[in-house]
Amino acid sequence: MVKIKIVFVFRNGFQLCIPCEEFELEKTLGMPTGFSFKGLSGIRPLHINWDDVICVYRDLAEEQDETD
Repeated sequence: MVKIKIVFVFRNGFQLCIPCEEFELEKTLGMPTGFSFKGLSGIRPLHINWDDVICVYRDLAEEQDETD
């Protein structure tokens, strides 16, 4: 299974990196309102204050295939 790495970047410069198998960003009127993950490893965020988030991105350079 391929692990993906999702990164949340906050206004204060903190970056929250979350490795998982699947990620879905929920949006209302184009603005993020929630998220869901499958196959998490490591950190599991319970709440994100979207007013403090600058961006959310998928780090393709850090992805790995666990079948190797």
